[in-house]
Amino acid sequence: FFFFQAEDGIRDFCLSRGLGDVYKRQEMDSLMKLRAQINENATSKISVNDFIIKASAKALLDVPEVNSQWHGTYIRQFKNADISVAVGSDNGLITPIVHNANNKPLEAVASQMKELVAKAKANKLQPNEFIGGTFTISNLGMFGVSDFIAVINPPQSCILAVSQTEKRLVPGLQDPNVPRVASVMTVTLSCDHRVVDGLVGSKWLQRFKHYIEHPISILV
Repeated sequence: FFFFQAEDGIRDFCLSRGLGDVYKRQEMDSLMKLRAQINENATSKISVNDFIIKASAKALLDVPEVNSQWHGTYIRQFKNADISVAVGSDNGLITPIVHNANNKPLEAVASQMKELVAKAKANKLQPNEFIGGTFTISNLGMFGVSDFIAVINPPQSCILAVSQTEKRLVPGLQDPNVPRVASVMTVTLSCDHRVVDGLVGSKWLQRFKHYIEHPISILV
């Protein structure tokens, strides 16, 4: 947990959380198992990132202060979660938006993300498909990154950095002294302290953690 001051005046702080740790005795394995079950009959395959988008959207409704933008003299809070997702292309990084992600079923999020990624890589995104957004996700897990900090995309107030899922030893479910192997994912939430302080950021991470570690709740 630390601060840094950017040249544009944004005062950021970062919060890290290991998902799958001992606090709730859960891990990514539950999500992976549910994902495999869904993909057996899904017309559009679901990725881990699709779950992360939905979990973020639901957590934003639970902690709406995070679903906000800083506009200099006022803070604008949103009722719907428009999730920007960082995508790399030949022209650099761009953040296509899944609008109203909180109201879309997981399969719809997956289908739209595939379409947006394809358009981003082909440089065919329309302005309304990448300008705006209320919250950003940057996922470098597929590149083997174990931990990183993402830079906020103004005027948004937060960005979630998602690292790879790794096998780690964690305390056993029956006996904490008997370790077991679990899949663990680490995320880091960067926040603009003018909008989101440490307490609010921590509350959001708790809710995000709940949805990831109880993935069936994402589908409700």
